[in-house]
Amino acid sequence: MDALQCLRSGNVILLQTDTLWGLSCDATNDDAVEAVIDLKHRPENKSMIILVADKDMLAEHAQIPEGINIDNLTGVSLILKCREGTPLSKKILQNGNVCARIPDSKFLTGLISDFGKPIVSTSANISGAELPKSLDTIEPSIREEVCAVIENPECAGVEPQPSTIIDLSVPGKLKIVRVGKNIDKVRRMLAMPDYSFQWPASDMKYPLLPLQMWYTSNLKKKS
Repeated sequence: MDALQCLRSGNVILLQTDTLWGLSCDATNDDAVEAVIDLKHRPENKSMIILVADKDMLAEHAQIPEGINIDNLTGVSLILKCREGTPLSKKILQNGNVCARIPDSKFLTGLISDFGKPIVSTSANISGAELPKSLDTIEPSIREEVCAVIENPECAGVEPQPSTIIDLSVPGKLKIVRVGKNIDKVRRMLAMPDYSFQWPASDMKYPLLPLQMWYTSNLKKKS
């Protein structure tokens, strides 16, 4: 089966994303999400990232803070308050929040748009094990259990890197949760282009930072 058939039938696929190889499924299907959790041997109380096609799909499921220009944060994973009544599986949410990303990849946004719903994206490794750098480093127990393996033609020769995660769930505040790919977009939004964010992030290193919305309009003018 191809990717869309697998997703529509509630199965799990192995998908090369704009960051790492990931396990993906219909983010509104509890059974499919449970299958991902079982494949990873992952604690059920741990949230997962979802991928959405565009800001309209994001706004259907999450509350976008006023003044944040989502177009300038493609490829960055955002922790946002869930929108009331979202059909997203409760198994991927945490404290009423969802972590979502508009991929920095036309191949992926096209796939999600054709599917018509958000998909889960969680690294294709056993929970706690090393992150997969290539298809052949993924555990055979994972590769053999998925419905399809989907390579992303845009990722040929690109060094895989986890996404940057920022928390925008507290009004007027931003927290760096993970430093990764596209951290430069966060630097620009905060008007801190020369600041060196480093992994691992910590509460002491990166507490809640005040968000001044003029950063957004400034960035828009420079783009």
